[in-house]
Amino acid sequence: MSFRPYKTEGYAPKSVNRDKQDAIELGLAVCERLARPGVPMPQEMIADACGMTKQGVARIETRALKKLRTLCRAVVRENFK
Repeated sequence: MSFRPYKTEGYAPKSVNRDKQDAIELGLAVCERLARPGVPMPQEMIADACGMTKQGVARIETRALKKLRTLCRAVVRENFK
């Protein structure tokens, strides 16, 4: 099985300018440092740290989970051919 590294950056929507995208990436890095293992962080807290709305965070989360689901299906298919 060949494993390709999964890209973890670039979750900001494509329509966002570079400064806003950098602010989102920085906010996510701060949230990562503040998060306690095994405890989900509320979308409101993430939105505040990134300077965006809760709906924006939900959209990014949904897109990220879809990408993860697709990757997991590919790995399962590769392992159970």
